[in-house]
Order: sequence, then C-alpha cells, then structure tokens
Amino acid sequence: LTNGSTVSRLSDEDLPPPNGVVVINGYAVYTIADGRILASAIDNAGNIDPLSLAREDTNPDQNVGIAKRGQDVVVFGTKSVGFWHDVGGDPFPLEPISSIDSVGCLSRSSIVEADQTLFWVASDGTVRRLAGYAAQVVSSDDIAEAIASTTDKANIQALAWVDRGNTMIEFSCADWTYVLNLATGFWHEQKSYEQSRWRAAWSMNLAGRHIVGDYASANLYELDPNTYTDAGDALVSEVHMGIDRFPRGFTLDTVEVQTFAGVGLNNPSAHLSDPEMMIAVSRDQGRTWPVERRAKLGKIGEYGTRTYAHGFGTCLSSGRVRLSISAAVRRGISGVSIDAEGLK
Repeated sequence: LTNGSTVSRLSDEDLPPPNGVVVINGYAVYTIADGRILASAIDNAGNIDPLSLAREDTNPDQNVGIAKRGQDVVVFGTKSVGFWHDVGGDPFPLEPISSIDSVGCLSRSSIVEADQTLFWVASDGTVRRLAGYAAQVVSSDDIAEAIASTTDKANIQALAWVDRGNTMIEFSCADWTYVLNLATGFWHEQKSYEQSRWRAAWSMNLAGRHIVGDYASANLYELDPNTYTDAGDALVSEVHMGIDRFPRGFTLDTVEVQTFAGVGLNNPSAHLSDPEMMIAVSRDQGRTWPVERRAKLGKIGEYGTRTYAHGFGTCLSSGRVRLSISAAVRRGISGVSIDAEGLK
C-alpha cells in the first residue's frame, strides 16, 4: 500500500495471498487462486471483511487474474471470464452480470488494456479481445502455433503503447516476441539484437513518455520512434516476402525497394554516412540465404538515390526475398518491385 511517499506491506489476516487486484469506485477487489473474490472497505484497501467475498457460480474454476474495463470488473479464470458490476451491495459490493464460458486465460501477465478494452492469451492458445461480452480472436495461425510451442505458457507477458496513432500490443515469452498493430490488424516479430525476444517488459506512460523495463535487468528505457538503436545495440529491421512460379521457376535479375532515400548522417562511420540495405534471396524457404547484395540508401541529402540490386540467380520453383537494415538511420519500406524471367 502507498500513502504519499510511504510504501507498506498489506497485512490483513483476512486476505489470503491474492494473484490480482483492481480498484473500482474506492473498493480494492482481490482475486484468490482458489476462485474466491474479496473486496475491501471503501477507500481502505487494507481493511478486508472476511464476509465480503464471492465466487463465480456459473462456471466455477480457479482465478488467473483480474482487470478493469470501464465499470466492468473482469475476472479471468482457467476456463471462463466473468464480468462484475459495483451495485453497492453489503458486505460484498459487486454482483455478476455476464460471463464467457468457452475460454479462460493462460497467463495473468498476458492481460493488457488497450483501445478501451482488454486483450489476453486465452486458454485455447489464441489471443483474444473483449468485444462487448464476447471473446474475439485476434491472433493468426502463426501466433497460435508459437503459443502452442511455448513450454512456459503461464509466463507469457503483454504490454501496450501508442506509436504515432498506432496502438501496439506486445506478447512475449522466453522464446519470442510478437506485436499486433491494431491500426492495420497485422502482426510482426520483434527481437533485440542476438536475442530470441525483445527486451521490453512491463510498461507505463509517464508524462506522455512511454517507459518500459528490461526483462533481464533493472534498466528502464523510453520508447522513442526517432531512435534507431535498441538500448545501444543494433536495431535490425527485416522484411521477408515470397515469390512463387511453380513448377518451372524463374531467374531473378533485379529487386528494387521503395524506401526513404538520402538518410545518411554526418558521421565519420561509413555505416552511418553511406548506409545500405542488404537484399538476400533464399531458394529453400528461408533456411539458407546464399545470395546477398548491398543496395545504397543514399548519403545525407541524396534524395534521388534508388535502392536496388542485380543478379540473384535462378529459383527452380519458389524463392524468398529478405530486406534488412541495421544502420541507425531512418528506415521504412513502401513497396518492392522485381524484374524476373520465367523458366521454360
């Protein structure tokens, strides 16, 4: 509990160890893993009446976590999601108003508020969004496959932030990080340099600045769209795309990328003053990349620079193109064109 600048441990003997808490209309509402829900006295989170408790009756299960959406208190169980409203009851102030009995929640840390609703990793291995009192699937098959392959599902974490009008939601575990852009509906993978996941975990908005913690240290960082490094490490942007001409294949002569030009910096390092994009081609679905070419992005002010490369060889049926930028400069891709000739 906090009182001004003082932090103290809540020690009410009538409160078993909770696994979640929200505050609504002055009440602190706690969930206990065994299925109980307890509420404090109004404006006194440390005063718990042992009779001020309830359970989810329609589909009783264990509690995983709790969150708030508007005036809804949302209790996430292992196989259900329950919705409660403050009705001023005595001794327990809430009553249930609805429930979702088809899915529950895999991980307490995956519950996140964004876009005036809640998102979480559901018990069926999908990512869900509350749409009214329904659980809408927002994950793709690839995301569901990644969740299924994770051994430590109970520790999947989520955080959300807004980047230039785009609400972004990140889901991470030890094996991967995937981010959903709510503006586009698309997912992308994100990872820190030479790591399997992105370092960002736990977040808050502080005076308009989005602050995140580091999952592996006590460091704090600010998410800044105009910074092109990741905590001092290289920030490598990659785009993959497939090209298919089954069964006869093709010869790929040229790949040209529509991107920001003339983004070099006034810097003694050639990597920054004359930045390049790497364009690579795989003939085995991305397992190996035997052909890689360099394409100029343009020195400072060279806005007419064309970013392209030639001579990628023959793909017998299909190929994959990888575009990557590691230089700490402004980057973005608006389109890609290719010059290819089909094999007879």
